[in-house]
Amino acid sequence: MAFIEGWNFVSDLGEGAYGKVRLAVNEATNTAVAVKVIKLKDDEKSRNDAIRKELCLQKMCNHDNIIRVYGQRQDEVAIYLLLEYAPGGELYDRIEPDVGMDIKSAHRLFRQLIEAVEYMFSRGIAHRDIKPENILLDEFDNIKVTDFGMATMFKHRGKERLLNRCCGTYPYIAPEVLSGQLHRAAPTDIWSCEEFAEYKNWVENRTDLSPFTKLDVLSLSLLKRILAADPESRFTIDNIKEHRWFKQDFDASVHLPALNGRCSPESKRPRVSHERTEEPVMSHSSEVLKSYSQPNPNRDRSDGDSVLNIPLEGQQYCFSQPIDIDNMLLSQIPCTQGSASQTTMQRMVKRMTRYYVLGEREQVVSDLHRACMQLGYSHKKHDGFTFNISTTDRRNMDLVFKVTLLDLDGLLLDFRLSKGDGIEFKKCFMKLKNQLDYLICHSREPPMFSQSHQHS
Repeated sequence: MAFIEGWNFVSDLGEGAYGKVRLAVNEATNTAVAVKVIKLKDDEKSRNDAIRKELCLQKMCNHDNIIRVYGQRQDEVAIYLLLEYAPGGELYDRIEPDVGMDIKSAHRLFRQLIEAVEYMFSRGIAHRDIKPENILLDEFDNIKVTDFGMATMFKHRGKERLLNRCCGTYPYIAPEVLSGQLHRAAPTDIWSCEEFAEYKNWVENRTDLSPFTKLDVLSLSLLKRILAADPESRFTIDNIKEHRWFKQDFDASVHLPALNGRCSPESKRPRVSHERTEEPVMSHSSEVLKSYSQPNPNRDRSDGDSVLNIPLEGQQYCFSQPIDIDNMLLSQIPCTQGSASQTTMQRMVKRMTRYYVLGEREQVVSDLHRACMQLGYSHKKHDGFTFNISTTDRRNMDLVFKVTLLDLDGLLLDFRLSKGDGIEFKKCFMKLKNQLDYLICHSREPPMFSQSHQHS
């Protein structure tokens, strides 16, 4: 059944406690949009208000490195947020556990992330859940910040309010947030930009251990200032942009080597200009709700700054559902487009956590179950040839991922994170992959986007 006349859901891109993100494609033009499907609950008005707040804040952002919001629809069971489709997948998928990423690619992506965060600050918005899972990549491997479910307005008309809500995802939460004390919003987002997971060794000054031994002196000096425990001593955006490492002139054409993605000059659109606001006047607000680990929409996410009360100068936002389904003119959205003859494989998002396997379906499933048992992973059948696998990571946090056996010109095992830390998920994936190495068809590369089907 069509999602909207002429538009069909063709695959799932991701999922979480809120529901799923699905790929919708237009039958006639093959235009693609990502649709975040959020299940509604009649008895949770605060949760539904939080969804509206998320939409409003993300819609305020018009920047190359932030996922665009095209609109919203609602029926009796769910709210549908129509978002820009990022075919390059998640950033964490490009970070090899215990290896990382080459410095030139990391430098380019870090600069783009800082640009996005600086823009959000200029709009008075704090993201509060910056992590590799919430950073997507377009077809040219440019970053796209997404998921504003934890975002809040911390500054308006030059006046800044302090926050005290503990939210975000371990291990990317700044120490002042974990302490529960009142804190400024900007320094906490800057902390999260480092995407850092070895804080214990860092505070003990064990720079003789990995991953610090892989960094040069200039990189470590920037890391030290961004990860300052005292938020007042932490680098600001301006400090970061003036640092020698940030200003290094790496080759702009460098790409992420694993997937042959390039930062295309044609994809560079003019940046949205903005003026800096005046120095903020600090005011206090009471935030009492705490949220740990993965954002959970079943919790009340309101901060006392309900979306209905946020003043938006010179802007109008409509949250009502169109009366007629034809009023949602998706055909006017400038989304990712391609040949109408594209196959499901060519539409698959880039992901390194998949591989072709040899043998019959039943044998592959049996071997997968045996490998899970050997590694101590819990597993159960979801439906068809899809299985949910769960375990805990090294921090004893829940880690859940889904494995699907697909028939795409051969049997393909596709692994996708459902809950938990992306880097820890990659480690579990590698363990399973090693256990099943005898099944892997090493002569076939996992499906990625064909260069002949990429477009700007």
